Amino acid sequence: MDKTELIKRLEELGIGLE
Repeated sequence: MDKTELIKRLEELGIGLE
């Protein structure tokens, strides 16, 4: 899996890296 893929998943869940 690519980092972008993981980030997209996190963004979908509303977690993000904030």
